[in-house]
Amino acid sequence: MTDDRILVCMLAKQALFVTAGWKPEHKCGDCGEYVVVAPSGVAMLKQYPTTRILCLACLHMEYPTIEPVGVELAGPVEQIVEEVRTAVPNTWRERN
Repeated sequence: MTDDRILVCMLAKQALFVTAGWKPEHKCGDCGEYVVVAPSGVAMLKQYPTTRILCLACLHMEYPTIEPVGVELAGPVEQIVEEVRTAVPNTWRERN
């Protein structure tokens, strides 16, 4: 059974902010670049392990006229708000 879920992520080398404790573990399924996956996204990947990970650029290349069909958040709104509120500067970005 295939999963049609796609977790859309920012490239790690472009992200200005990340959640505290983030480390480069996940890569875009198309270009192979490291992406930033917040804890809510990690939980989604655990729940749905066949979810594709795509960076924004690869998503746009694959779906240039994508329409918002079946879009859902990776986690509860409260969790995502907290992840954004406690984001820290992405120091990995400057090193790589």
